[in-house]
Order: sequence, then structure tokens, then C-alpha cells
Amino acid sequence: MMPHVDGFGFRRTQIQDPFLKEIPVIVFSGAYDATVQAMALGVAAHAQKPIDAARLAELIEQHRLK
Repeated sequence: MMPHVDGFGFRRTQIQDPFLKEIPVIVFSGAYDATVQAMALGVAAHAQKPIDAARLAELIEQHRLK
């Protein structure tokens, strides 16, 4: 858990900034299935915690800025 703001709050703030909104975000949730909320915020990908390192590396590679 992040202090002061959760990942969804971060993303809502990020997409309001024209310089930051195109940076891909991968959402991880350990509390519940966040698929609907993540997709509504236009994230690059989402996954359920825990996630193994290989899968995380794969998601980062798929969605990194080129």
C-alpha cells in the first residue's frame, strides 16, 4: 500500500497532466481484482499480487516507452 494515495488516485492525477499522462502504468492489487477500475483509468496493464519477477519483467518490457 502506498501512503497518502493509492494507485488509482495516482493514475487519476497523472492523466490530468499532459506531460505525464502518456507514461504507461502497470497496476498491481493485492486486496481485490482491480480489472474494472484499472481499465477505466486506461492503464497499460494490471496484475494481481503476488506477481513473480519474470512476469513483472515481461509486463515492463511490453509497456516501456520506446
